[in-house]
Amino acid sequence: MGAGECTGSILANDIVLTAGHCTLTNPTLLFLYFGNDKPEVTGMEDLIKLLVSDPRARRVTGGLVPSLWPRLDNKINKKNWGDIALLKFSGGLPAGYRPATLAKTTTGINANDVVTLAGWGLVDGVLEVKSKTLRKVNVTIHDPAFSETEMLLATSKEKGSCHGDSGGPAYLKVQGQLQVVGVTSRADAETDENGECIGRTVYTKTQPYLTWINNAIKTLKMQTSKTKAIPQPW
Repeated sequence: MGAGECTGSILANDIVLTAGHCTLTNPTLLFLYFGNDKPEVTGMEDLIKLLVSDPRARRVTGGLVPSLWPRLDNKINKKNWGDIALLKFSGGLPAGYRPATLAKTTTGINANDVVTLAGWGLVDGVLEVKSKTLRKVNVTIHDPAFSETEMLLATSKEKGSCHGDSGGPAYLKVQGQLQVVGVTSRADAETDENGECIGRTVYTKTQPYLTWINNAIKTLKMQTSKTKAIPQPW
């Protein structure tokens, strides 16, 4: 995703789930890329070439974030950031891709449950080592009730998410199927004060937002203009 790097989960043939802090008011400054490797984009010229020539690139045409967002200061607002968003894109899904499944409200999320994280984030948050490939890792849930809308995962410097993984999924296996239960939000202020990816990580839970997600998808699919601003509630 443009404007910094983030990760997302496909929810429909033109909708991606990500974090609120991965969005911008102007959707033309954002783009999506589908693949297991990552192209080098250093400026607008590279982006235009990518969107024109690469069949895995997609333009973002709009999006929505919930009214809770933004909560950008760990020292003032430690919980319930509302850090979740939907992006609409043009061009449909590339071949070989299909939507992920969101966990239902009846799905139990418990401490020590194993979840699978996926993303494009840094390999090392202290040395800022980038990854050129999509990566995944299994970690456990530390606190499933960190807040009403968030959970805390037992990530660390050795295993976890980092910058670039924002918006990416936490998958829980439910009856043999991997289902999305969380969205990467931020470093836990208590164990990783400087955001170096050495402590635990806060994830926005998808279950409290299921009604919002469903309504937001309907709203986005009714948008007929080529591009529409992404409302930011500040």
